[in-house]
Amino acid sequence: MKKQLIGFGAGMSLLSFAGYVDAATVNYAAKLTGAEVVPPVTTAATGDAKCAVDDTTYKTTCTITETGIGKVTTVALYAGAKGKDGNQIFGVPCKAGAAAGSYDCTGAMLKAQHDALVAGGIYAQISSQAQKQGEIRGQLAPAGAPSDAGAGDGGGTTTDGGSSSGTSGASGSSGTSGASGAVGDDAGTGGGGEDDGGGCNVSASSAGGKDLLFAATTSLAVLGLLQARRRKKS
Repeated sequence: MKKQLIGFGAGMSLLSFAGYVDAATVNYAAKLTGAEVVPPVTTAATGDAKCAVDDTTYKTTCTITETGIGKVTTVALYAGAKGKDGNQIFGVPCKAGAAAGSYDCTGAMLKAQHDALVAGGIYAQISSQAQKQGEIRGQLAPAGAPSDAGAGDGGGTTTDGGSSSGTSGASGSSGTSGASGAVGDDAGTGGGGEDDGGGCNVSASSAGGKDLLFAATTSLAVLGLLQARRRKKS
């Protein structure tokens, strides 16, 4: 009976930990400039895109901001590699946000689109009345990864309860921000942001996950000792 209870506890711990891993939300960011548009555009306008993507359901929520564009016509996410044009991934453009120059995008990617995102093949673009083919553009990359625009490019992301980090550059500061404004649940979910060591911020209950992993490891070790004793007695 004792061994059954220990085995059950170990199994539940492992299942809970698996759920913790599956629930990860990965943050992506991009710096938008005219140089990234195809063909390149000379403009003083700049922008930022901050997205949170559930890597299980592919639900995506983004906040895209711009400064310096006179009349914005379209703000959207597109599937296309750097230097190539693509199609809108959600079929509809982003909607104007509460703040001036801010736009919100929400949708669920297809698996192929998510694969393209991971490979750097999704970009945010803002078109204007003056530049209908696109005035500023930027490829989405895991938040904290080096940007083509240089360090400190404002490509930080926001996770609720995260810590503020990163280096400041000419146009802003990159890294994570504990404020919930830029990418909320219109822009992302998650508890404390934890750096996964590969440039991505994985938003989940990190403290709980570590506790569950410790509990699972301990339970399995105890179960192994009991089974060893039983074999020795018999």
